[in-house]
Amino acid sequence: MPRSFLRVLFLIACGAPVVAQGTPLVAITHAATSQWSNGFGGRITITNLAAYTIHDWRLEFDASYAITSLWNAQLVGQTGAHCVVTAVQASWDDGDLSPNEMATIDFVANGAPTLPTNGTLNGVPVVLNGQSPAPPPLAPRPAPLWPEQVFSPYVDATAWPPFDLAAVAAARDVRFYNLGFVVAQGATSAVPSWGGYYDVSTQYLLPEINQLRALRGDVMVSFGGAAGTELAVAATSVVQLQAAYQATIDTYGLRRIDFDIEGAWLAHPASVARRSQAIAGLQAAAQAAGRPLQVWFTLPVLPTGLTQDGRNLLASALQYGVVIDGVNVMAMDYGSAAAPNPVGNMGNYAIAAATATKAQLAVLYQNANQPQTDAQLWRKVGVTPMVGVNDVNTEIFLQADAVQLRTFAQQQRLGMLAFWSMGRDKQCPGGAQQWASYDCSSILQQPFEFTGLFVPYTAPAWLGIGQGLAGAAGIPQLTGSGTLASGGTLALQLTSAAPNHACVFVLGASRLDLPVFGFTLVPDPTVTIFAPADASGNATWSVAWPPAPRRIELWQQGVVLDPAAAQGFATSAGLYVIAP
Repeated sequence: MPRSFLRVLFLIACGAPVVAQGTPLVAITHAATSQWSNGFGGRITITNLAAYTIHDWRLEFDASYAITSLWNAQLVGQTGAHCVVTAVQASWDDGDLSPNEMATIDFVANGAPTLPTNGTLNGVPVVLNGQSPAPPPLAPRPAPLWPEQVFSPYVDATAWPPFDLAAVAAARDVRFYNLGFVVAQGATSAVPSWGGYYDVSTQYLLPEINQLRALRGDVMVSFGGAAGTELAVAATSVVQLQAAYQATIDTYGLRRIDFDIEGAWLAHPASVARRSQAIAGLQAAAQAAGRPLQVWFTLPVLPTGLTQDGRNLLASALQYGVVIDGVNVMAMDYGSAAAPNPVGNMGNYAIAAATATKAQLAVLYQNANQPQTDAQLWRKVGVTPMVGVNDVNTEIFLQADAVQLRTFAQQQRLGMLAFWSMGRDKQCPGGAQQWASYDCSSILQQPFEFTGLFVPYTAPAWLGIGQGLAGAAGIPQLTGSGTLASGGTLALQLTSAAPNHACVFVLGASRLDLPVFGFTLVPDPTVTIFAPADASGNATWSVAWPPAPRRIELWQQGVVLDPAAAQGFATSAGLYVIAP
């Protein structure tokens, strides 16, 4: 009998996991470091031998001894023989094991230092005296639908400790964020990384993003920024660049990405063209796979609009077929020549910059033979001020400027409002100061005061779903509007209905997707409202929205009595809305 087969039998008999060749591994050791009559000192080490990060490690095992104290970890449970050990809760320990990283756990216990059994690491069976299969890499939770009108502030993803996305989302009702910045790992490396510090392949921040998505929030990852080497510069080909972008999209399951291009890279023709082609390739691949992928650009701006380099970059994107969902302007650091007397005028300057950018976009789209309506152009405009004292320290964006900008954005229905940055939305420990700080606003304010001023900007997100059934006038069209906030109004309108015939609005708190008579009944019917169509075939219904939890979901559909239709009725496609 071959020795290898004997070894497999021995491992099975001992209860050890059988490791197939090429399987990602972890190595765990258990040893006594000292011993006395009724107890011992011990050490457990966990080494990640996999090529990916093991997030939030959790080691469980059954031991014949009782742990009395622990270092470099915490004992979160000890019931009978069963022990549960996790990383210590501290700012210097994120609970993750990067490739080749080791966690060392020292402890004191009563009893004999016998080897524990029934070990698991993050739920995967392991032995505490050798190598075992590693827990699988973390999968991204599906990203939710983004509103067309959203407040999505920037978070410096390289700051330490990491900004608590989910906690702030739950406490402050801001559920959408822009995370920056993904750049090249080195000046000549097209490996994507967070600020050059954390390789994207390690899934840095994915657990935090998954927690946010569990609250039906999401992130837009921003490539570029003011520091590091932009990936389009480091890459040597469109194929290599597209692969780097795609790896980031796949790692985090993104449906929305941003390209923050500034400094020297804005006037770098080779990288501009390479980036445009790579983004067009990303969108083509996403469309072929049936995945949504929204693309934004974040660019420097003056009160008179985008710079010529910024306009050239957008023209390149349009030339290569990129679908631009939005252009976000950095309404900050203009300089005294472009923005004299800035105190008290930063809101005005931001509005001027947005207005000028919208006019420039109209020209760019006209030149690309893609004319847009005013409403379409405003939805493609985003504005990002730097709250408090700017890098140009005579420019100070105050709370009154935020209210002014939000009011303007609501009037024009801009696609996005943001600010730099969430980590700065608090007063500095010493109060007001004359220079910009990376972790506070340098002005007098309450914690998250700018967040509270901008949060009401986020509108409900609407999405058409399913198949409708045509009547004599075609498929009826259902549209919705409103805030879905307490005291607001939800309004539904049905068009292309049979004139002067009965209509029914079907609403449901959950989704059914039941095929019936050639159409899909999308809502699980909870409420039905009867309304007659007028002589033009339009029916409307509205209701004052009652107090309700945030991020509530609603499915809707319209049904029209139509004697001229084959089935005697027609239906719209389903309509989904999620409140902000």
